[in-house]
This record gives sequence, structure tokens and C-alpha cells, in this order.
Amino acid sequence: MELLMIVFVVGVIALFTLIPLFIIMGAAMYHSAKISLKESWGLYLRKSVSKALFQALAIAQKNNLSVSLEQIERHVLCGGNPIKLMNVLARNPTNQEITFQSLSAIDLAGKDVEQAITFSQTVHEIHIKNYSLGLFKVDYHASYKLGLYAVFNNPDLKDFEKKIEEKLALFASSWDSNDAIYTKKIIQTNILNTEYWGKGLNAYLINHSLDISIKS
Repeated sequence: MELLMIVFVVGVIALFTLIPLFIIMGAAMYHSAKISLKESWGLYLRKSVSKALFQALAIAQKNNLSVSLEQIERHVLCGGNPIKLMNVLARNPTNQEITFQSLSAIDLAGKDVEQAITFSQTVHEIHIKNYSLGLFKVDYHASYKLGLYAVFNNPDLKDFEKKIEEKLALFASSWDSNDAIYTKKIIQTNILNTEYWGKGLNAYLINHSLDISIKS
């Protein structure tokens, strides 16, 4: 008799423990998301169940995004907007720069994720004409993008031209060749190359061209 009573009590406790977990799982299914009993238990203990969490998870699962429930939950608990993040990731599946981590940092910093995406994908151009470079005259054109994290820096695009001219001036101060073709090659491959654009200017070089001639 005592054994039956113990089994009954344990069964009642288990039932009342499982009921809220199944309710959480049902809420996830209502929003087209799927979670396991273990995940439901974790959400229950942390009291982090929310409509936004399930909607964001549904978008991630529908689009096969490599974003876990734990990551979305953490973002929700930090006060972020996971739905907007998932929608952006779903629209940019092949852009390696647009990751959950990068978007999360932008969102939690109070920046608008959509604006950051637009800003990062905008192509900017630089035109430097008739720049005096020692024995030579240089015309330089470049197309570039700034990338997602530029939203934190608020860069002044006018400074890019100034920095490039300073780089060229530094090069000219120690360059004494009068071979225009060779000088052009050195500038494009060693001075204003992709590495300089990335590390020196924090930008992504798309393409550039350089015309160089000896001063008349």
C-alpha cells in the first residue's frame, strides 16, 4: 500500500512537472518552431519563454540557419530583437560577413541592423587626379565597401582620400625609380593593395585602377 502511495505521489509530481513543459513545447509549435523536452525544461527553469524567441527560432529552422536556441535565448535576455536578426540572416545566406554574432553585437549596441546592412553594402568610390608623386603624375580610382562594423566608427569618407595621399607621399619619399610601369606595379601590389585597404582603412577593396606618367 505504501509503495502504491509513493508511486502515486511521484506520478502526480511528474505530471505537474511535465505539464508546463508540454505547454512550452505547444507554444513553440504554435509559432512553427520545434524544441525538445530538454530545451523546454531549460526555458522553464530560466523563465525565458517568449513569443519573440519562438518566432525567431521558427525563422532559423525554416531557413536552415546555423543559429541555436541558446544563442537566440541569450540575445532575448540581453534585450535584443532576435526576429529582425533572423530575417536579415535569412535574406543574406551567402554573405560570410553577416553572421549572428556580428548582427547581435550591432543590435545590442543600439544600432539599427537594417541600416548597418545597407551601409555595409553601399559601394563608395575615390578619385584622386593629377597627384604629384616625385617624378610622376598619378590618377587613382578605387571602389570599396566599408563592412558591417563601420557602423560603430562613423567614418568620414573624405579622410580616405587624405590617408591614401599620405601613403603615396610616404612611398615617394623613398622611391627613386623613373620607370613608370614598374612604379605602377609596386603601388598596386605593395602600397595600395587589399591588405592596406583592410588593415589601414578598415574597408573592403572591390577594384582599383592607377594611371601613372612622368611629369612633362
